[in-house]
Amino acid sequence: MKKLIIILVLAIFTATGISVASMELGLVGKDKGDTYLSYVEPEDGSTPYFVKRYYSDDSISDEPLKVISFTDTHIGNGQESSDIISLTIIDRVIKEKHPDLVVITGDVCLGLEALSGVDALAKVFEENKTYWAVVLGNHDAQEIGGPTREELIRYYQNKPYSLTKEGPIDQGEGNYMINHVTSKGVTHTLVFIDSGGYATPEICAQYGYSYVDGYDFVKPEQMEWYADTLNATKEANGGVLPESTMFMHIPVVEHHFVDNDAYLYGIKLEPSCPSGINSGLFAFVKEFGSTKTMVSGHDHVNNYAVMHEGIKLMYSQSSSFGSYTSRANAFAILLKSQDPTFMFTDGHTEFTVGADGKMVDTPCYNDLNLHLFEGLEEYFEANNIPYPSELKD
Repeated sequence: MKKLIIILVLAIFTATGISVASMELGLVGKDKGDTYLSYVEPEDGSTPYFVKRYYSDDSISDEPLKVISFTDTHIGNGQESSDIISLTIIDRVIKEKHPDLVVITGDVCLGLEALSGVDALAKVFEENKTYWAVVLGNHDAQEIGGPTREELIRYYQNKPYSLTKEGPIDQGEGNYMINHVTSKGVTHTLVFIDSGGYATPEICAQYGYSYVDGYDFVKPEQMEWYADTLNATKEANGGVLPESTMFMHIPVVEHHFVDNDAYLYGIKLEPSCPSGINSGLFAFVKEFGSTKTMVSGHDHVNNYAVMHEGIKLMYSQSSSFGSYTSRANAFAILLKSQDPTFMFTDGHTEFTVGADGKMVDTPCYNDLNLHLFEGLEEYFEANNIPYPSELKD
């Protein structure tokens, strides 16, 4: 009976869906010429989904979904020296890894010329024919006179291969989800949620909090949307709630409560910087039972992952070369000089989602892929960032 329900669910997905870009992508990876990746937006307005199929008979493939995340690119107009470093590295990683999706977790394109920065970033994905999605950070739209958060998210939304959505609710800009469909049905959901910019007295009063100067927080309306959307997927999925991964910019308050000795990998080079208000997002997610990993950016020189009360709290590897970076951090440089095995925190994170919905994350350090920096020495010098010594010889 369960198998019949799954077959019916997949039939519904196929019948009601419209493929947005599958015919543009072609092969999924250079060594998998018999499958293709589709991104489908169902006509009924339900959650979009990825599905891999065989060319031979169009049946569903259970190949893993490969996602790569970057964070805090801090791109200006796309022409600054730091912009060129970040854009070049993103381009080179895509060409080497062939991800199905690239996620950037906030503080992406900033300042008065942010839209020009978005244009430069979008060109990388268009040229590589690679899907991408972003969430906004606290610095996005911070500049007075620059684009607003609403204008930014709509601009991202309309770029080629961009899967970013403005979202269906008024609270926040960019709350959306993407499902992963396999022969077993919907097995995993990628959740993108806007953690906001900065708290204000008005925002705090609206939700009954005493004003705390600092970063914004996820609102009750967003949590309600999260639960409603995943419950709708569960209902259409034969009563099976998929496992999910949440991407956001500002980390949850619970990063303050983790045991530093329990890190699964990575390091902490600065205090965690969540909102000063705990709106209950972690507790809500834990109680709901779907999300097993919460991925944030924001703290450029933290890149650890740790299990906390059954949920993995983790930072994406930093992609910042224009704002503060561990490569220009005196303490980190000292650590590197004393211990060659020490890794600077810049890089990317790989997420592999299997047919069973289980997700495995792998940190990928630029220190282990120094060829990504080749030819960029002048741009490092322009930013007063030490160029990797291994490449100077």
